[in-house]
Amino acid sequence: MWKPESNINIKINPDDFIAIGIGSNIGDKKKYISHALNLIHQHNNCEIIAVSRLYKTVPWGNIDQDFFLNAVALVRTKISPDSLLDILLSIENNLKRQRNEKWGARTIDLDILLAGKYSSSTERLTIPHPYIVQRAFVLVPLADVAPHMVIHGFSVIDWIKKIDVSGVQVINEGYYWWCDL
Repeated sequence: MWKPESNINIKINPDDFIAIGIGSNIGDKKKYISHALNLIHQHNNCEIIAVSRLYKTVPWGNIDQDFFLNAVALVRTKISPDSLLDILLSIENNLKRQRNEKWGARTIDLDILLAGKYSSSTERLTIPHPYIVQRAFVLVPLADVAPHMVIHGFSVIDWIKKIDVSGVQVINEGYYWWCDL
């Protein structure tokens, strides 16, 4: 059974960070996610301030594929969400992400979930992420790092109470698992 557990010991202003969802279901999933997080953190304009625990999750959308590993990272940056998206797409490309099928298998998936109070709805980028409140594999890790963040009028914790989280299982209890690889 999932239980909220935040690794944030300081108060974070939600306007100061961008939440990024991370997932993988091909090859060495944990290594792909760890590598992506390290590439984000090494970028001059990005600082990872928190990472959730790592979760094993069932596929969403196209369910005929291997399980996923998922996490959420909070990133502090001065660049725009559109510029960050360019960085994330470059990292996905670097890690051999193939876009052959919607919701298909992938080595790495990096999604901008939230960007403080910023909202956008363009063909290229929608913030908050359009499926954020429907996806347990996003909300549960997000609750580790920003449990009281408000999305469409409800906190992350409140949204979790409205969905099935049975397909989400913690596999790393610590928060620095991504630094080890």
